[in-house]
Amino acid sequence: MEKTNLGYDMKDTLRWYASQMKGLSIGNIGMRKCPRIANPPLGQLNSDYIRNVLSLFPRNARERSILDKISWEKPLWFAKATLGTGIPTPTGMSYDAISPTAIIPGYTDYYLDKAGKLRASIELYQLETWIPPVVRQVVHTEALAHEFAHTIIAPALYGKQKLKLQNGEVVDGEEFLMDLGMRAEKRIPISHYAEAYRDFTASKDLPFKVISGDKKTAISEELAETIAEIVLPFVLHNPQQIPVREDHLKNRRDIVRGLEDFLNARRTK
Repeated sequence: MEKTNLGYDMKDTLRWYASQMKGLSIGNIGMRKCPRIANPPLGQLNSDYIRNVLSLFPRNARERSILDKISWEKPLWFAKATLGTGIPTPTGMSYDAISPTAIIPGYTDYYLDKAGKLRASIELYQLETWIPPVVRQVVHTEALAHEFAHTIIAPALYGKQKLKLQNGEVVDGEEFLMDLGMRAEKRIPISHYAEAYRDFTASKDLPFKVISGDKKTAISEELAETIAEIVLPFVLHNPQQIPVREDHLKNRRDIVRGLEDFLNARRTK
C-alpha cells in the first residue's frame, strides 16, 4: 500500500470530532499547580484547563514526567516534503503544507538543563479560527495528553530507567515499553495519526508493522496515543474501527493493562 498523506492530514479527524463532540469539560481531580507556560498571549487553552488535563494522569506518572514548561506557538503544518521523504517535516507556511488540514497541534522538544538532566518542553501550536471552538479544544486536549505522555515515555524508552510496578516487580523501562510496542504492531494502529508510523508494505500478515528503521519512534507514538486514549474522556479518531471507546481498547487489553502499570509505577534504582 503506497503511503500518501496517511496520518498527517487531520481533515477526517476534524470532521469526526465536529460530528461527535458537542462540548468538553474536564474537572480538577487533584493537581494543584500548573506547569510553567511560555507565550501565554498565544494560548488557546487556559492554565486551569491545562492543569486539569494533566491531572488525569496518575500521580506517579506526573512525578516521573520530565516536563519543564509548556509553550504556545504560532500555527504549524506538515510540509509537502514529508510525503517525499517519509520524514515528518514541519512548516510555518500554509502554502507549503500538504493541505490546510495537515495540522501539527503539538510537539515535544528535549534538552539538558543546567544540571545535565533531561528535560522536555511541550509546544502547543495555535489552530486557525475557521476550526469550530469545540473541535479546537478537543484537538489541543488530545495533543496535550499525547505530548505529556511522551515526557513520561522518553526517559524510560531511551534511558536506563528502572521502574517498580504496583505488584512490587522491578522492570527495565526500555524492555517493558518495547515489549508493549511489539505487541501493538499485531493490532491496527490506535489512531489515524499512529498510522503515519507504520510500514504498510511490510507483509500480508502484519500490514501495520511498525517502521523497522525507526522502531522506537513508531512505538513511542503508538504508546503515547494509546495513553491519551486511556486517560481522556473521549475517543480518538480511527477510521479503521467503529468509534466506540470499548472497541478501541478491547482488542489491546494487555497493552492497556501494561500502560496502566507503567503510568502507576515508581522509579527505583
